[in-house]
Amino acid sequence: MILRRLANAIRKQDWFTVFIETLIVVFGVYLGIQLGNWNSDSAATRSERAVLMQLHGELIAAKVQVGPEGFWYVDDYPTTMKALLTAFFDGDNKLPAGALCNAVSTSHVLLNVVGELSAVSELISTGRLSSITDPELRSAIASFHELSTRKKDRLPELSARTNMLPNLFPNYFSLRAIWDDTQGQVRWTSKCDIEAMQADQSFRNLLAINADAYDGWYRMFIDRTDKGTGCAARAYRQGSGHRA
Repeated sequence: MILRRLANAIRKQDWFTVFIETLIVVFGVYLGIQLGNWNSDSAATRSERAVLMQLHGELIAAKVQVGPEGFWYVDDYPTTMKALLTAFFDGDNKLPAGALCNAVSTSHVLLNVVGELSAVSELISTGRLSSITDPELRSAIASFHELSTRKKDRLPELSARTNMLPNLFPNYFSLRAIWDDTQGQVRWTSKCDIEAMQADQSFRNLLAINADAYDGWYRMFIDRTDKGTGCAARAYRQGSGHRA
């Protein structure tokens, strides 16, 4: 209808009408395009908000695993590790026998406690990381993904270096499996002949290898992961996640 009126106006040389009708057509096209952009922007905003909410929940869960409340976290790790090494290699033991025995019994257990978060994996695999509007949060997510990739590659190498000391030196360990009503699962306790361990050079050689592998594991899989999740969580709160 508008085009018909426009054609009639041109034939009549009614240039004011031509101008008005042309303006209506152009504005209609512009408005249609703009509405499409607005709808697209709204969908992108909703999508970003959803993935950030998922990311926030996963960061909280990861922080519990590797942070001070987590099973694998060691309070004042450098001091604790130094005391453990001193007890076995310098003969100056200031730690409880139970703590020493538990540390030695599990010195070969290296796990990827927190792997790649599914929200991070989704952002990376779909190429949507660039859609995150906050640059600090984007950087934190990218750094966490890089760390997760490096951990996945490093774990087999660290695990291959460790020795299962209770199997290699059964006379030094007395392990017992019990049912933990609180956790609803089996766990085990251990008793050790600390003096025999301290006097056995073969044992101490393998313990030294375990300690070195464990140190590399702890720094990457617990300490750096804890800092990485904390950094991403702070960026979420301060940046686009907070505004969402």
